[in-house]
Amino acid sequence: MKHNFIDKYSSLSSPVHKIDTKIKLVSFLTIAIFISLFGVSSKVLILLLTFLIFISQLAKIPILFLLSRIFVIFPFVFLISVSYLINKQSFSDVLNVVLKSYAIILSLLILIQTTKFSDLLDTLKSFKFPKFLVLLLSFIYRYFFVLTDEVEKMSFAVKLRQQEKLSIKTLINLFGFLLIRSYNRAEKINKAMILRGWDNRV
Repeated sequence: MKHNFIDKYSSLSSPVHKIDTKIKLVSFLTIAIFISLFGVSSKVLILLLTFLIFISQLAKIPILFLLSRIFVIFPFVFLISVSYLINKQSFSDVLNVVLKSYAIILSLLILIQTTKFSDLLDTLKSFKFPKFLVLLLSFIYRYFFVLTDEVEKMSFAVKLRQQEKLSIKTLINLFGFLLIRSYNRAEKINKAMILRGWDNRV
């Protein structure tokens, strides 16, 4: 099976895609650090989100795709918001946290969807990013799809046998089998790489 949901739109042609990867990476880090460390008002965050949406459309990234990806973090943002309310924080503070979260995620999405992952890794290496972390990111990207295929195959097989929704017990068993199969596959990959003269470099 072929998956491209991580950097699905990185091969498109747009003014944003043509920007140097180093500039895009530095821009994202600047936005993320600025939003995280400094007290940015909700009005500024709304303007920033509007600007990011404009950039995403300039990059030809479908708005529905962005919404589907942003929705993934909704449970986490919701839990953070609830914790703020429990601690008797004002609604404006909660709104500020929500806007900050979505601004950072949206900027990250734009970075990933307008830049090939291999280019990002090369840029990280040029910035003297720790080799171990670059290598780890590379493996996560390359073998995440393999893991996804395993999950899909196992889920499909169980559904064919049960002809009903997966129970919690079945999901736990699937998770256990997935860990075992992932470990076995990792060992095979490691041995194959060693036999081919892998020298710990991406």
